[in-house]
Amino acid sequence: MNQPDPSLANRRAAIRWGSLVVGMLTLQVILGVVAITLATSDQSAAVIPDYYNKALAWDEQRAQREASQSLNWQLEFVETNYGKVGSGLQINIRNEQNQPVQIQSGSVQLYRHARAADVVVAPIAKADDGIIEVASCFPHLGVWQVELDVIDRDGNRFVESRRMDIVGNSATGGS
Repeated sequence: MNQPDPSLANRRAAIRWGSLVVGMLTLQVILGVVAITLATSDQSAAVIPDYYNKALAWDEQRAQREASQSLNWQLEFVETNYGKVGSGLQINIRNEQNQPVQIQSGSVQLYRHARAADVVVAPIAKADDGIIEVASCFPHLGVWQVELDVIDRDGNRFVESRRMDIVGNSATGGS
């Protein structure tokens, strides 16, 4: 009878089990690379734009928000051309006497919560009637953040951040 050589059987077992261990470690490395690639390439996994500098300047931002609130301006955020792709935004600003605020300059920053890294910045020109219009700023439906920063003719700076739900046939503004 032909007896198998024990050293040959041990060698084959060592290769088989060693290959299994090396294969499992290789699979773990490949899955790690795939996970890192997915995590860093997904546009929806973005943080609030410029969050670090905003966090450093939190006290100043809080003071500016309180100063803005003390002006008692009323704002109305309205989606224009709603129900259509590329709808726009109209912001109506009135002072505490319900008169239009004469805007000297400013900007509007918009970003969709699903793609926070894609920030749209629209500069604001003079607006004597207190109406700011940004055309075609909502190319997608969803939850958008609108950050308004304006200066009126008297030099008063006003900042406001609002969440808007762009749903295709209307918009609802929230805080």
